Amino acid sequence: MKQSPLCSNYRATLRRSCEASVEERISLICEGLDERAAALNAEYMAPGFTCIALSHYSVGFVAQKSDQAWEVMRSIMAVCAHNAKIGRNSVGSINFRVLSEVEAASEELLLDEIHLLNPDGKWESSWRALLLRATVVNAHFIGTPVAAYSPVFRNYVWESKDHFVSAWSFWYVTTSAEELLSVDVGYFERSGPLSCAAFMTHLKAESADLVIPVVDRLLRKAVSAKLTAIWISLAAPPSIPAAILSQIRHRFETVLKVEPEMRLSLQEHLVGIDMTVVIWVPISVSAEPVLSGG
Repeated sequence: MKQSPLCSNYRATLRRSCEASVEERISLICEGLDERAAALNAEYMAPGFTCIALSHYSVGFVAQKSDQAWEVMRSIMAVCAHNAKIGRNSVGSINFRVLSEVEAASEELLLDEIHLLNPDGKWESSWRALLLRATVVNAHFIGTPVAAYSPVFRNYVWESKDHFVSAWSFWYVTTSAEELLSVDVGYFERSGPLSCAAFMTHLKAESADLVIPVVDRLLRKAVSAKLTAIWISLAAPPSIPAAILSQIRHRFETVLKVEPEMRLSLQEHLVGIDMTVVIWVPISVSAEPVLSGG
C-alpha cells in the first residue's frame, strides 16, 4: 500500500519593499508537501512579503528493528525540544523520518542524510543501496562489538545510545537555529568514507569561578592522540562572563591541538554551569577513551 506524501518543514526567506527603496527581510519556518506549497504557506504567514528562498534538510533513520530507529529518533527530538522549536517530526527546517528496509531500497527516496543503526556488517547486502538514497550515510555502532566497518559509509563508534543522542542533538539544534552559528565540521563534510570513535564526558561547575579548574582537571587526563574534532555544549546562566568562554576554548586548543566548536545555551534559572564535551578520534588512531569524566 502506497503511503501518503509527508509534509516537510522549510526555512523560508521573505522580503518586502519599504519606503525609500529600503528592503525588509525576514525568516520563518513553514510547512508544505513541496516547495510551491511551502512558499504559499510562508507568504500566508507573513502578509505583504514575497518568498525568495527555501531550504530544508531531510534525515532518515534505518535499523534492522524499526523499533530501535523510532526510539533513537524520538530521543533526539526530545533532547532538541529543550533548545529548539520542534514539530511532529522536525527540528526547525530539519525533517526526520524512520525508514523500513523496503523504503530504504525505494528508488523514489532521496534524502540528505541517513543514519544506519547497528548494522550487521554485511556491506554487500541491501545496506549498500543506501548510497543511492542519501548524500551522506552514517553507520553507527552503539554499545555493540563491531563485526566489520563499512568501506563506503561513514563509521561511528559510540559507548552508549545516550552519547549518540546527545552528540547528534547538539549538531541538529545548532544547525537548525537561525540565531546560532552552524557548527563547522569540515572534516565530516568532505567526500569519501570516514571512521571515528566518539568519546563524551559531562562536567559540572558550581560557579563561573570554578569552570576553568574543572576543565583543567579534565584535560590533565587527556590522552595524546590525533583528534578529528571537539564539540563543546555549555548551559549557563545569563551572568556568565564572556571571558570564560574564551578561556575554555583556549585551554582545549592548547592541550588537544584542535580548536573546539562551542555552543552556549543561556538558562535563566540554572545554578552553576553544565558542560558536555564530545571528542572525535579516527578509529585507526586510538580505540582507547580520550577523556575520562571530570
